[in-house]
Amino acid sequence: MVGMKKLCFCLIPILLLCSCSRAAQITEVNGFYFDTYVNITLYEDNVSVKTELPKLLSSLELIYSPTLPESELYRLNHALIRKPESEELRKTLEEAMYYEVLSGGALNASIGSVSALWDFHTDSPAVPDSASVNAALKQIKKGADYLSDRELSLDLGCIAKGAISFRVRDYLLDQGVSSAIIDLGGNVVVIGGKPDGRPFTVGIQDPLAKDKVLRTVQVKDCCVVTSGTYERCFEADGKLYHHILDPQTGYPAESGLSSVTILCADPVMADALSTACMVLGKEEGLALIETIDDCEALFIDGDMNMYPSSGFPPQ
Repeated sequence: MVGMKKLCFCLIPILLLCSCSRAAQITEVNGFYFDTYVNITLYEDNVSVKTELPKLLSSLELIYSPTLPESELYRLNHALIRKPESEELRKTLEEAMYYEVLSGGALNASIGSVSALWDFHTDSPAVPDSASVNAALKQIKKGADYLSDRELSLDLGCIAKGAISFRVRDYLLDQGVSSAIIDLGGNVVVIGGKPDGRPFTVGIQDPLAKDKVLRTVQVKDCCVVTSGTYERCFEADGKLYHHILDPQTGYPAESGLSSVTILCADPVMADALSTACMVLGKEEGLALIETIDDCEALFIDGDMNMYPSSGFPPQ
């Protein structure tokens, strides 16, 4: 029997260290959505956003939740509908297919049959047996059409928070918001800068210490997304198992990395690439980042060595 020694469940891998003028009015919307804690801060008093934004978050949950029986993704995975019903989900599935190709398969949203074996959300997670993993691996398809192949079991954990952040940012911009922070469990999107014009300071967490910031970046109108081995994980027989699965093996990626932080303007790109690069590892991941315009990354290995891309902001 596999002995469980430790369970760690860290929902916020990026800590925000932003201080704004005391005179600035603040509107906050927060709550538990998409299986994570969501915190959205506007540096203005906006009654309409405070009322309408929770409705938007709830509507998006009814699209992307993998566990709510009434959600679109759940119904798609359980063959209750034959194709995506919303333009929202259709677009996200197309983007997932794009990043599968871009990453050479390091990201594959048809991994749902495998990820279902790894329940990192329970109090007593277990390592699935190899026979089950091997059987589930056969259901993953390379280059599949996520829009029409109903034999697929989709897991959008690699891209959904990015798509949701994109929608929330667009909504806030449409409302005329000029200074805000959107934090979906560590997927951070900032609109503008602080009310006084200075950039926001975003702290990148030390993978070995939940409350310690390893370094910071100064950003305006940017996404800062981190994927790490410490977010959802457990230890069994002295080995750490984390939630970032390798589509090739069906087991947690063993790339030698503890975390990857992506900086770019597109929340979907940031979310997808942070996951893909954790699977690819430092060398292949950095090589991929260097081919993408206006996208930077910071790779942290198991020994806490940091490897920034060529344009990553200096400390």
